Amino acid sequence: MTEKTGTQDRGGSALEAERQAERLTFSGAARWMIILFTLAAISIAINQLFNLRIGGYSFLEGMYLYVLAGLFLSLTFVTFRAWGPPSPKVPWYDWILAAATVAISAFFVATAGESLDSGWEYAAPDRAIWASIVYYLLILEGTRRAGGWSCSASCCSSRSTRPSRNMCQIR
Repeated sequence: MTEKTGTQDRGGSALEAERQAERLTFSGAARWMIILFTLAAISIAINQLFNLRIGGYSFLEGMYLYVLAGLFLSLTFVTFRAWGPPSPKVPWYDWILAAATVAISAFFVATAGESLDSGWEYAAPDRAIWASIVYYLLILEGTRRAGGWSCSASCCSSRSTRPSRNMCQIR
């Protein structure tokens, strides 16, 4: 007979949690949000990739990326729990985080043209700076939920995603 070590027990429980998460079935508003946001993201991606110009309009690159990020990041808050086992019930605070993600993404989509014209990479207004900081924190939380603390920590330590001192200075 062999004894199970703590590492093997944790691995087995992680596999069981994965199997349990695969069997989740969302209902109500969460189910419709997952369906509609996924269909919207696929449609927008097809429109952008093949330059179909549905509705006579093609997104700017920044607009397109913010739309996809907003759709998929908000789904992260609906599908992954902040702590505890996977559950099809979506807590109220996850709905608030999903709504905040959609709202901030909508802000960046609506101001993408102004951002491009005014050079917000170098001199963004305060409202855009604060929205960016909140968006960054939402992305880190979504990364933590979907990939764990190690993924979130690697995003924090990455030089390309870490906010610089100049970006955080509010005029």
